[in-house]
Amino acid sequence: MSNDPPEVSIRIVDDSQPSDQTTVDAANIDQFNDIKDEQAKKLYEDRAFVAYLMSLPVGRRFMWGLLMPLHPFETVFSGGERDERAVWYHHALQQHGMGLYQKLLTAHRNEVALMHQENDVRLQPPIVEKKKRRSKANG
Repeated sequence: MSNDPPEVSIRIVDDSQPSDQTTVDAANIDQFNDIKDEQAKKLYEDRAFVAYLMSLPVGRRFMWGLLMPLHPFETVFSGGERDERAVWYHHALQQHGMGLYQKLLTAHRNEVALMHQENDVRLQPPIVEKKKRRSKANG
């Protein structure tokens, strides 16, 4: 028996049309309260999910993997005079990454510190080569 995670296949099908959406009666306080309750429930579930994700080493590694392609801790200047849009594109990526990072840091400060310790190569101890021992037979 292996420790491989089970394969998960997710297929999301949304055949709804804008005309299928229910309309909201602004004058109906019960409907308004139901919508607010649903929004509060979703916010609670989202926060609980992220808290659970950040509580696990694999979750922190996953979040680190989401952040790193966005370059939140470095400025990428590609394009320059050739393509000014590339500079703005990379700037937008960096700002998005930094925004996500700051939200995580605000809500889960200790877990973000662990995430850095576990995944940030800048915080890893240097690799020290071990000296080879001479065997007594080789003198």
